[in-house]
Amino acid sequence: LAAIEMELKQIDHDGDVENVEHFREPWRLFGYPAAQIRLMSRHSIFTTSVIDASGYRKQYLKVKSQTNTPMGEGRQLVEMTIHTPRLLTSMSGKAVVASKSSDVYADRIKLLKENQKQLSETLEEELASQRLEEKEVGACQQEEQHTVRRHKIAIEMRDFIKMPWTCETYHAMRPFYTEVKAAGQSGMSTKDQLQKFQRLWLEHVPEYGHLAAEAVDVI
Repeated sequence: LAAIEMELKQIDHDGDVENVEHFREPWRLFGYPAAQIRLMSRHSIFTTSVIDASGYRKQYLKVKSQTNTPMGEGRQLVEMTIHTPRLLTSMSGKAVVASKSSDVYADRIKLLKENQKQLSETLEEELASQRLEEKEVGACQQEEQHTVRRHKIAIEMRDFIKMPWTCETYHAMRPFYTEVKAAGQSGMSTKDQLQKFQRLWLEHVPEYGHLAAEAVDVI
């Protein structure tokens, strides 16, 4: 894409693409200096100009005649007779046939823009696919991290239940057992019991408070 954009920048503009022919004729004692110019245009739309480089304060160059002959591919052969109708005056300069760059390279510009569009669409598809893959990878990583945290919490909870409890620990966990007992036989499900136990444990047992920030339900 960068190469296409660079080439388009070089040719897709209204600047001139020129064909140039320089001429130089010495002064003559009899008659006027003259030059025959043949230039091929780069496009069917073009301009012609003659630039005097003789160095006189006044421009004496004249286009005596000009004919444009159509050639292939819309180009034209420009034939000019240039002279200086002044005795003892030399003649030098250049003849220019110019067309806009965007006209001269119209076919190439069209092809480049088609390729640019196609490549841009392909690139966007690849980027969309890459973003989807990254999203899926991120989701897998997040799920993996979630599983690791849940496993860590479960191990810590298991070790907490198995360890000897102090009076302070019993006091901190008493609301859980009171609530379970109050619920009776038709009371809380296993899931509800574990979640309530976990929340109470992390909130009221100081030794495990550091786990609360990344805690997830064990079930």
